[in-house]
Amino acid sequence: MKKRFSHQNNDNSFGNAGGRNFRCLVQCRRRKSSGEGKAFAIYSYPKANLAKSMIYSFDIFDTVIGRRVQKPVDIFHLMSTRLLAEHPDVPHDVAEKFHDLRRKAESDARRQSAAEDINFDDIYDLLAKTCSLSKAQRDFLQMFEFNLELENTRPIHANVRQIHDLLQQGERVIFISDMYLQSKYIKQLLAKASPVFAELPLYVSNECGLLKHTG
Repeated sequence: MKKRFSHQNNDNSFGNAGGRNFRCLVQCRRRKSSGEGKAFAIYSYPKANLAKSMIYSFDIFDTVIGRRVQKPVDIFHLMSTRLLAEHPDVPHDVAEKFHDLRRKAESDARRQSAAEDINFDDIYDLLAKTCSLSKAQRDFLQMFEFNLELENTRPIHANVRQIHDLLQQGERVIFISDMYLQSKYIKQLLAKASPVFAELPLYVSNECGLLKHTG
């Protein structure tokens, strides 16, 4: 099924890009049957003297990169299996129940937070507290999860090509994401899809303090 919508917004949308207010026209198309979607926004500045009057904004997950697992939380099942098989030093009950423990830590962190979004550290701080993990154990599990995410991402080639085409035409491209991963992690995921993507501006909800639909 294909969806398409447009939205005109005269407010300061997605923060204050470039220090100037801008109008926003959003076009979104998703192809759910193939798992490859396209989502981008076109921002038009009211300032007529700008060299480039348009910014193309792309979401990241399910737009620029996809996952090799069916659902994002399947990474936690995979992590549990790997921990049990490869890392006997991790507490057995944590490794065995990691899927449920990790999901609960994220849910509880969101419930306890006064911010609009949380980050990766918030989740693992709470997981460490709940499971009585040492700092070394906490840090190991956090990086193990991220490395699994990195291993299990894949570029969505049609949209990667579209971004390359825009850049070759001299257009301005930014990335946006509602995601608990901080930009230092997301840039590594983007670099796997295309090294140049790690150099483009990136706006992440947990660092901006706003979600896409509120910012």
